[in-house]
Amino acid sequence: MVRRIRRSTLFSLIAVVALLSLGIGYAAWTETLELDGHVTTANFDVQWGSPSAAEVDDHGNGTCVPTRTNNNNRLLVTIDNAYPGYSCTVTVNIANPGEVNAELESTTRFEGNSQTGNGGQDDPYPNQFNYTPFACAASVVPAGGAVSCQFGIEATDNVQEGGAVYQMSIEGDFQVEGYGTNPPD
Repeated sequence: MVRRIRRSTLFSLIAVVALLSLGIGYAAWTETLELDGHVTTANFDVQWGSPSAAEVDDHGNGTCVPTRTNNNNRLLVTIDNAYPGYSCTVTVNIANPGEVNAELESTTRFEGNSQTGNGGQDDPYPNQFNYTPFACAASVVPAGGAVSCQFGIEATDNVQEGGAVYQMSIEGDFQVEGYGTNPPD
């Protein structure tokens, strides 16, 4: 019986030493690794470039003047002395001084009010102009580059003659190329 106790004590002692050895070995072979990360996002900045207008003016008195407004994010077109058949084509570069390619998603046209030559009254002017679609040489504006775009405006028979001034503006909606309206997580 004493021999049995010694034998079980010896096996217990060997088991304890084996477990201690495993613990010491595990501790010697493990290490904590810390990782510090730094993320820099790209600059996304799309703007209207300097616009120009080409007119078809048979009477020689209409004007079409495109300008940039709202930190170069909106294109304003002012038409003065329009008459039925007067038209102009606005050409503008879309510049991308940012660091990633930009894709033109859509454009939105906002019509302002006309100011008539008789007292400066404001009148809305629905159906007074026809617009050709906004079209660009490419749908993607490369980082650091520009793309030429144009659209047309033509006065209809409903346009007010005699000193009316019309204003309309165009805004473009852009997205990072390839991400659509729902970027990945």
